[in-house]
Amino acid sequence: MCGIVALINLDGKPVDRSFVEQMTEAMGYRGPDAHGAWVHEAVGIGHTRLATTGDDPPPQPCTLDGRVWITADVRLDGRADLIASLRAHGGTVPESASDVELLLHAYHRWQEACLQRLLGDFAFVLWDDARRRLLCARDHFGVTPLYYARQDDCLLLSNTLNVLHTHPGVSDTLNDRALADYLTVGNILEPATTAFAAIRRVPGAHTLTWSREDGLTVEPYYNRPDVQPLRYKKPQEYIDHFRTLFQTAVADRLRGDRAAIAMSGGLDSTAVAATAAALRQSGHAPAALQAFAIGFDWLMPDEERYYASLVAAHSRLPTHYLSAETYLVQDDMDRAWFLPPEPRLSLRPVPVGEIIQREAANRGRTVLTGLGGDLLLAPTPSYWIDQVRHGRLGRIWSDARLHRQLTGRRPPLYLRAGVRRWAYRRAVARRAQDAAFLPVPSWLNRDFTRRVDLPARCREIEALYALDDERAQMMTPYWANALSAGDPDFTSAPVKVRHPFFDVRLFEFAHAVPAVPWLVNKNLLRHAMQGILPDPVRLRPKTPLHSDFFHAVAVRQPAPWTEELAMTPALAEYVDLTQLLEAVRAPEKIPAGMYFSRVLLPLSLAYWLRNRHRLTAKCASTAQAADHALP
Repeated sequence: MCGIVALINLDGKPVDRSFVEQMTEAMGYRGPDAHGAWVHEAVGIGHTRLATTGDDPPPQPCTLDGRVWITADVRLDGRADLIASLRAHGGTVPESASDVELLLHAYHRWQEACLQRLLGDFAFVLWDDARRRLLCARDHFGVTPLYYARQDDCLLLSNTLNVLHTHPGVSDTLNDRALADYLTVGNILEPATTAFAAIRRVPGAHTLTWSREDGLTVEPYYNRPDVQPLRYKKPQEYIDHFRTLFQTAVADRLRGDRAAIAMSGGLDSTAVAATAAALRQSGHAPAALQAFAIGFDWLMPDEERYYASLVAAHSRLPTHYLSAETYLVQDDMDRAWFLPPEPRLSLRPVPVGEIIQREAANRGRTVLTGLGGDLLLAPTPSYWIDQVRHGRLGRIWSDARLHRQLTGRRPPLYLRAGVRRWAYRRAVARRAQDAAFLPVPSWLNRDFTRRVDLPARCREIEALYALDDERAQMMTPYWANALSAGDPDFTSAPVKVRHPFFDVRLFEFAHAVPAVPWLVNKNLLRHAMQGILPDPVRLRPKTPLHSDFFHAVAVRQPAPWTEELAMTPALAEYVDLTQLLEAVRAPEKIPAGMYFSRVLLPLSLAYWLRNRHRLTAKCASTAQAADHALP
């Protein structure tokens, strides 16, 4: 969760060191362990550090030769392979090299091409003084955020959005299209935009470069993998290969002396927890490993805590059981768990992720989740059609036979799913030609919907959700923004959240294995967890929540301040306040599936609009100083 910031005067004017130091100090909550700044002529770089990986890195900003400087929020995977590759190319790299030092070694060896060899979660800003060139990058899935703003001849970059507002020239005017995305699906879906018109986002798997000769360029360094199908002779080889990759993905994210697991009773998070516990017993994970599980006591039927307890007992994993009802935000409008720098669902009745992060922060600095399993291990409905299209009739027979061998059942044909997907994609194509087929939410302000051309934007969003491959969703802006919302920039909790299923090695493996039988019903994960998870959990079918607990809370324990929030004047520019107030007063009249979009999203936006001043209050002194320090 290190804080990184950089300021480059593109016209060559000297950077004011005091301003760089003030921007760095404004990120102190992200990294209490150390902070530093480096300024040279037209370039200034700052860094705040939070130790999570257990190594002893050099102070940042960091350099190996005095010419290339870097500030990075980085955790590298596959360190042994990277070190071996560097040594094979003549490098002298010690085993004890920190991640930021490895990144610098890789840049010195391969320049921009080093991105093809990096794995992990990272965002970095690198200045090559000899080449007068800037290189920035964000990891493949966009787990670590990175923002930038260009104001005249000044370029600012940071993984902390609010720090960019400390520059007096960076406007805080809101981005209407971004807010339209939020009010439609609860997230910003344009990969390079933020909620602010003047601030951009470096998309996941992209680089940002600048030089006087080439100007400012943002381009991808990694795309959806085009891998060759993997065919083993024995079924056990698939299982062993996946288990090895999964254990490696978990182990790489457990570096450090303490870690926590966010564990529900479902298959994905318990697989992470049980694998981490097994690694601990073999000495490959921190001894101070514990899990946090949240369950409902009375709000709704809930068996998650029971299944989590089975895993805790089986794996001998210390587990803290939390009651969701204890955390209901009801009596005070200012008790929202976090105020993000961009609109997010901050008024959830039970903000599970934020609760676990804050609880875990008292005991460690790393939290692992099971997010991504449903996407990574999802077969595509067009699997059989693709095999026929490519003339792989023999594979159809062998895959079907192996599925019956493993499960005792015939493989699914995905006829209904395929028809639904076909019908959905056809409807998307039809609506793309005629906006009359696309209903725009009636509770939004009509002037706002016209201003952003919401029907056209909704068609673009539908096309994004019409992707045939579920795994392709993992590299969309939706998930990049959802994952980065666990960053301390959003939660203010000094904890790094890590997601083993969002691992490039697993991602490419899942693209290569035969979807039938291995991705059907998560057969691959279920077989790989044999002996690691107790069978009642390992063989448990997918179990959604019994009801929409957002709606259940609103009906059973309505918060008294929601009416006041629903009448926030600034919200009227985006939402029909009359309709919102009616929904808040009578939530039982709103279908449970509609409560999220009709009530929670607008209320969270209202809360954010009312409290935006708090986001920059801690940077006020920086902004005031900047008025005097900057030209």
